[in-house]
Amino acid sequence: MPQKDSLKPNSLPFSAIYGNVPAKTALMVAAVSPSIRAVMLKGASGTAKTVLARSIMSIDPGKKLINVPLNVTDEQLFGSIDLEHAVATGKVELGDCILLRANKNYLYLDDCDLFDPNLLTGLMDDVVDGTVRVERENVSTQYRVSTTVIASMHSSRKHFDSHVSDCFDICVTMRRPRKDDEENFPMSMEVLRRNLALEDDTLDIKKYRQMDKAVANQIKSARKLLPEVKIAQEKMRNISRICKLLGVKGCRGAISTAHTAKALAALAGRKRVTDDDVANAAVLCLDHRRTVSAEDLKEKKKNYTPIQTGEDRLGKLRKLTKNVDNHDKKPEVIELQPGAEGSGGVEVVQIGDGFMNDDEVKQVITKAAEKFEVLDIMEAEDSNGFRQGDEVAKRMYAESKDRNGKYVRARLPEGNCSDIAFDATIRAAAPYQRARKQPGEEGIKLEKQDLREKVREKQITSTFLFLLDTSGSLIIRNRMAKVKAAIESMLQTHYVKRDRVGLMTFNEEAIDLIMQPSRATEQLEQIIDKIAVGTGTPLSAALMKVYDYMLPYSIKHPDERCHIVLLTDGKATKALDFRKTPIEEALEISEHIDIPNADWIVIDTGLGYTKNDIPKTLAKNLHAKFFLLDDLQVPEDNTFNIWKGWSKENEKALASVKK
Repeated sequence: MPQKDSLKPNSLPFSAIYGNVPAKTALMVAAVSPSIRAVMLKGASGTAKTVLARSIMSIDPGKKLINVPLNVTDEQLFGSIDLEHAVATGKVELGDCILLRANKNYLYLDDCDLFDPNLLTGLMDDVVDGTVRVERENVSTQYRVSTTVIASMHSSRKHFDSHVSDCFDICVTMRRPRKDDEENFPMSMEVLRRNLALEDDTLDIKKYRQMDKAVANQIKSARKLLPEVKIAQEKMRNISRICKLLGVKGCRGAISTAHTAKALAALAGRKRVTDDDVANAAVLCLDHRRTVSAEDLKEKKKNYTPIQTGEDRLGKLRKLTKNVDNHDKKPEVIELQPGAEGSGGVEVVQIGDGFMNDDEVKQVITKAAEKFEVLDIMEAEDSNGFRQGDEVAKRMYAESKDRNGKYVRARLPEGNCSDIAFDATIRAAAPYQRARKQPGEEGIKLEKQDLREKVREKQITSTFLFLLDTSGSLIIRNRMAKVKAAIESMLQTHYVKRDRVGLMTFNEEAIDLIMQPSRATEQLEQIIDKIAVGTGTPLSAALMKVYDYMLPYSIKHPDERCHIVLLTDGKATKALDFRKTPIEEALEISEHIDIPNADWIVIDTGLGYTKNDIPKTLAKNLHAKFFLLDDLQVPEDNTFNIWKGWSKENEKALASVKK
């Protein structure tokens, strides 16, 4: 009986990975065109990003996939002194490094957004330029590198340096079937079937390896054909128009789109680029570069044909804003009642056109709605498309004054050296060993001038104080349940990152510090479920209360970055000064609040007739990021649906990939 052809899970054949045609096509394009230097695979956990990246070796068997670990150092990545050679000969030469091994191979970065920003910027610049320049530790040299970077990151992490993002020629979001997506139910079932068959060693590996050979031959043929593929002036003009309409900055987007279109034509066995090639290439190369939303694009497309704008493909991309409910609908007020339950575990009660009276509103408790995948409000763009600077948006790191923290580099010691960097010390001493040691003497001889000390960095602790408006307006359409769900979903992120989280609530009855900033986020989650809805909104008093609390807190904790998250619909009903209106007073106070080492985030909880521009004005006065409550949920990506318009000609050429 012939021996069964088995394999390890991390070497799954390219063709055995079901679905995700755009991502597969992106890797095939990268394998064909040497001008495509970097591909980004984005997606939620469990969408096979890493598995797909590793499978590229099965369709390009002549190359290896070199992995870059998350804690890589500059010396390991770019190169440093060859210690053995320096000790033996006294000569300084460049030693082995990851980029040297990646030459004419693939370089893989998992969770690339978690890499050190400076290291990632240097890496992408060197890969795009094709030359690595090393200036460190008596080493001054440069070498050529020709590699293709394949990187992955979680789709919910929105913040990414624009320069680094632009270095990625292609960016594709991988998807998984939604629970309510009946159309893709067979896809989910097929993924499950193949996974179980792989674990049971019953998957027909030979079949998929034969399919991979067919794809490899297709790529090989496309490489030979690529120099003969021509792109007409009209197609280049269309690419420029698409880039202009989408607000793509710089020229890299257009260049990447042109190279991708040529590679797609070569994969289809054609020597001329078609309109379909241009449109499909634009989907792959421009989505992560666009600065104009789909809504704004609708106004511009009227003077152009679909292919001139690319709107037949690009117009279906994920919308940056969501439609809110019709303001003309009568509001629904939600009150907890024994008996039948509605959404969020509460009964829906119609009460006409107004709010309930004070007696009816008091002590109304709504259960939190179902948790959802929430944006990281520190990293994501807000509802106005604004993102704070890198030092605020990214979790900040500071140099450690003790021996705690991550060792990031070495330097000459300042005073006494208590934390010796042995690797850097030995590298500094290596070139002088022949002069220092006697013949036959073993070991490495160190002198005082060789000493190097470690530079360590540690993450700055963040404190988040949620300032929650619990006025009666949150009863409308069960907004309180959505607010609680949003806070509980955000708490999961802060628990993972070990942030301190506190909660202060305010309504006409009281302004209460429910929980002081603490890392015990699980306790806060239990408290949130029991929060009752009150009556009015003393917004001015709440702003003053949080100012009085956070000002001394920020002074006592200078090593922490403080963030105040204000959740309100902005409808202030009570003023501190009877001569002023509540809203005017609250806005005036917000203009003068200044808490050192703290920033604000404003989340608008309004809906229907309670919705207004006051929260947005508050955010402007507080220099805060602004979010709509409904925009906190990570939107479902529909890049996959764009490819339903893939032309029959290209579909036939890629039939082996889709199986």
